[in-house]
Amino acid sequence: SEQKILRLRAMVKQNQLLIGVVAIFVVLIGILYGFGSKQKTDTNFFVESATNIKFEKISNGLHLLGAGVRVKKIGPVGVKVYAVGLYGEPRKLGRDKTKDPIEILKKSGSGKRTLKLIFARDVGAATIVDALASVQDVHAKIQERFRSAMLDAIGEKIKTSQRIELSCGANAPTLTVSVRQAKPFSVSGANLCNAVFYLFLGPKPVSPPLLASIRSRSISSSFDD
Repeated sequence: SEQKILRLRAMVKQNQLLIGVVAIFVVLIGILYGFGSKQKTDTNFFVESATNIKFEKISNGLHLLGAGVRVKKIGPVGVKVYAVGLYGEPRKLGRDKTKDPIEILKKSGSGKRTLKLIFARDVGAATIVDALASVQDVHAKIQERFRSAMLDAIGEKIKTSQRIELSCGANAPTLTVSVRQAKPFSVSGANLCNAVFYLFLGPKPVSPPLLASIRSRSISSSFDD
């Protein structure tokens, strides 16, 4: 009976050793596959550092050319409102690094362009629309159509992580807007597209980090294709 007990103890130790080896193998496989999956996912996105908001590097065939945070000063405090990414056609910027990409992107001939705003906090509709509709060199009736359409689409407010996309075609004077990735609507009007993009690309941009990011040409791997 003593030999049986010894054999039983030996079998238990062997089983424990086998279980330990299997557990280590499972953990290693999980780490390897998990790491690979994370790497694969991360290469498709750019993370805006101030908000940790992710932007797809390619969206609807357009490349992310830059991203930055919109900070609103409330007294002495800087509040992070949203992260904004600008998408476009890298080939339109050309290979000449001495040319300022911002000057190219401000012009309608720079190809298709999209501004993607992803919010870092809840913001009321009136606050958003007042900011986006405060464009210059646009007829008052066009501004009012833009304002009204935006208020209808947004409703009461935009919540954290929700988005607004503002797109312009290569030469068309039509601004296409999508709120919360819903079916887009369009507002036509002379200079409306350029005026909206000028809020972000002009001399007093709402997000200076966005301009710095675009000028660095560091996000999209397609700048020099």
